[in-house]
Amino acid sequence: MLSRHIFGILVGINLIIAVICQSRSYFNRNCPENRANGVRECKIYVNTRLDFINFRQWTSALGNVVKVSLDVTCSSNGRIYLPWPMKATGLIKLNVEGCILEGFASEFNKPTNLKDELQELSMDNCVIVSNLDSIFDIIYKPVTQEYDCGQQTLRSAVRRNISYMFPNINDQQLSKRHEALLMSSSDELIKKAKQKRYRCNYSELNYIDQSLSRTRSKLYLRLMTAYSEYPKLQTFLIADNGYRTVPQELIDWRTSFHNLHC
Repeated sequence: MLSRHIFGILVGINLIIAVICQSRSYFNRNCPENRANGVRECKIYVNTRLDFINFRQWTSALGNVVKVSLDVTCSSNGRIYLPWPMKATGLIKLNVEGCILEGFASEFNKPTNLKDELQELSMDNCVIVSNLDSIFDIIYKPVTQEYDCGQQTLRSAVRRNISYMFPNINDQQLSKRHEALLMSSSDELIKKAKQKRYRCNYSELNYIDQSLSRTRSKLYLRLMTAYSEYPKLQTFLIADNGYRTVPQELIDWRTSFHNLHC
């Protein structure tokens, strides 16, 4: 019995090693170095599923000196496991287009212990898979400052045509608990914003595009400006977001966005 147990452990270890080696080989093959700028440029087409955690492990093995960009385009069925705020050693540019995003809030209370490095972020025409329990966790439970602020090294942040998908959920399936939590969620978000003991400072951010995302909450801009600084922001695109009136935060744009061009 003991020998079988040991054999099973060895088989499991060998499988783990094989997966790690395959991941390294995959990214080594798809991420050649651009000799002109010294950046490993990853261009990946996803027809099935890509796990950002594997990419993160690969970049960690490269060391702190190597800079990396990741450009992911998905087929209609392509999925990527992509935990916000998408930190990976040396990752300075991330572009994700046409993908179904899984695990987006999976690290809301788990520090990555990685420094902010991302300078350019673009998410275009993507669908975030979520569920009510996950959303309520973010609203009612403590989140890390890292998750709350995202990467404060950003210079350009594009989140265009972003929507959400809630599998197997409809109005008839909402429990009394869910209904109660939904009713009080706005008050809870405002209360949490007032209790924060830190401010997010996007000292280099000069471009934001959040167009075509009709799932924005009415509180979004209020929370966005409540405890964050945007000293260099010059362009803020927020067209076709379903707002029937101009939010007060944009009417008084000079208060939060001092250098915004109008």
